[in-house]
This record gives sequence, C-alpha cells and structure tokens, in this order.
Amino acid sequence: MDKFNVPKERNFPGTHCKAPHVIVGDEAFPLKTYLIRPYPVSKINGDIEKNIFNYRLSRARRVSENAFGHLVQKFRIYFRSINLLPENVDKVILTTCILHNYIKDNDLMAQNFDPIDGEPNWENLPRQGGNAHNSAFLVRETYKQFFNSESGSLPWQTEKLI
Repeated sequence: MDKFNVPKERNFPGTHCKAPHVIVGDEAFPLKTYLIRPYPVSKINGDIEKNIFNYRLSRARRVSENAFGHLVQKFRIYFRSINLLPENVDKVILTTCILHNYIKDNDLMAQNFDPIDGEPNWENLPRQGGNAHNSAFLVRETYKQFFNSESGSLPWQTEKLI
C-alpha cells in the first residue's frame, strides 16, 4: 500500500483508538486490512452492531457509486475494462472527471442519453471470496466498534434499522 501514498493510521475522532484508512467495498470484494466490506447477512443473526456497521458502510459506498454512475452515463469507456497502461488509465479517469464537472457546471448535455448497449449489468461481475487474514477482521471490528461507540454513533442510525 505504500505505493499509493495512503496516510498512516490515525485516531478515530474523539477517541484514542487508531485505525487505518480504508477503501469501502461491497460484498464483491475480499476483506483486506485496507478494504472493508459489510458483514455477510448470514453472519449478522440479529446483531444490531453489525447491522449498524453495514448500514453506515452502505451510506459511505453510495457516494462513490453515485459518482461512478454519473461517469458511466456520460462516458462509454467505463462500460468495460480499460485496456491501457496504468499511468494512462489514471489520465483517462482524471480527464473524464474534469470533463464531467465542466459539463455539469456549464449545463451542457443536460439530458441524459441512454447508452447504445444498454445499462451495464453490475450483478454479473465475478465475486471474490477467499480467506481474509485475522488482521482484516480486526480492522472491520474496530470500525464496527467505533460506529457503535459514543464518539462514532449517529443519533438516528438505530432508528433507520427498525
């Protein structure tokens, strides 16, 4: 992970509990120390703290999924794997983000056109399983505890699950 200049672990706000910065993923991704995913539904068994963790993770994921959805609607390159060198992929992604913001700010192409090949089918993406290391489970558990602590809980989070 050092290649990506990820910041070192820090304390959660209002606590002395350190946790690493993580990428937020869904069930399709493997659990890693740098990538957290929700608890499997089969493992929750009425555990309100795990439900709250999954809910909070889902809210965080929604931001990036919505942003990516906007890019997919405007730029067909995102309908399939981008077969370029990694340094060129970075440039393509940055360029499409800039173009998207320019189009949005200048109200160009305000109407959304349907893609020629139809909507991408996210359900058919291959699922990744595998056995996560204990340290990955510990990172997820640390986030779960924070989301359920006095410092990390939100006043309405429990109500959303009832």
